[in-house]
This record gives sequence, C-alpha cells and structure tokens, in this order.
Amino acid sequence: MDTQNRHIGSWVSDSLLIKGGFGVKESGFFDPVDLASHQLDVFVLDRTENRISHFDTQLNFIQSISTSFDDNGLFPTSMGIDSRGWLYFYSYETHQIYRLNKHSNRPTTFIDLNSFPEAENCVVSIRFGLKDQIAILFNCINEVHLFSRSGKLNRRFKLNIKDPSKVISFKKYWLIVNQKGEIQILGERPFVLDLNNSFQDAVFDGDFLNVLTDKELIIFDINVHK
Repeated sequence: MDTQNRHIGSWVSDSLLIKGGFGVKESGFFDPVDLASHQLDVFVLDRTENRISHFDTQLNFIQSISTSFDDNGLFPTSMGIDSRGWLYFYSYETHQIYRLNKHSNRPTTFIDLNSFPEAENCVVSIRFGLKDQIAILFNCINEVHLFSRSGKLNRRFKLNIKDPSKVISFKKYWLIVNQKGEIQILGERPFVLDLNNSFQDAVFDGDFLNVLTDKELIIFDINVHK
C-alpha cells in the first residue's frame, strides 16, 4: 500500500497490479492507513472517510463498509482480521477496538483499552495469529499485549527495539519490526534485516518473509526454533 499516492498493489507473476488513487470514486482513497487480507478478500482502512474498502484478489472493488458508530466517526488508525473474516479496528478517538462483520455496517465494542491509560492513543498495529490470538502493538510503551480470541488479556511483552511499527504472525511466533529493519521474535534477542530503505510492511509466505520498503520488495528466509 502506498499511502502517499493512495494506491494499493498486488504482486502477481512477477508483475505489479496497481489500483486506487486519490478521489471520491469507489476504488479511490482519501487517507488509507492500513490493509488486511483474508482468503480471497482484501480490505483497506480509510481513516478520514470512516470506511473499509473491500476488494477481491484482482483488486476489483466489491463494497464499502462503514466504521462509524451511531453515525459518529471513529476515525480508526489500525485494523486486523481473524480466521473467520471478522474485521477489527482501533479508534484513536475512543481508545477502543471494535469488531465488525463485512456484511454489516454496525461495529460493536470488542476491547476497551482505557484500562491501559499509559498506552493511550499509541496502538500502531493489530494482527491475528494461531487460534485467533490477538497481538496489539503499543509503540509509546514499547510493548506487545496478547489477547485471547474472546478479548481477554493473556500476556504483556516488553520489547528491546525502539519505535516498533508492525507486529507480524508466523506460525506460533510473533515478530515485531521497526522502520530501520530491526526485528524481534517475542522472547528472543533482536536482529537486523539487511535493508537499504525504510521498512513499510511485511507478510509471511510459507517460511519466507516478504518485506516491503519504500523502494523495493525483499524476500528473507527467517529461521526460528521449530
């Protein structure tokens, strides 16, 4: 996802398919801030428009899903999706995480993060892992909080890298990365990816980590304890 030019892209058969752009059209974006995928669906979170745009794998527009609550904009900044296709997003305005079915336009409160006042308004990444465990990354306190699929807090981890920006699920592990390419597997020492440019996002494809920088896509073989 290119937030500056409001584009999303799909790398298929050594070619890049680009869609989107700034504007009011169905496939356009005003303020895209996060992206998630599930099976044959791609979802893009547009903060100022208070909507999630739903695309297929060829990036054809399917529908627009509202993230407003009782007609009030929540201006979400991060999102995730579970194994059942439920959408979750974090609102900076309320410091809460909401859950939303892609067939519904009414979000419900899922996790109230106001019980963690020291971490107010610094959620930067939400991802789902094995058995729909939820990882929430707080960059202002350098912590990852792990929740059960029902929203119960299980564990809190302090991180050893500065300014973390993304949490990534890999099998039973959680990886955290910052824009410098410093990476930490929870419970282990950090190491550094060989990046020449600023880290943007990453996703696992089998045992390989596909890392997107602001200039290129790099594939790494990440070894973790089996």
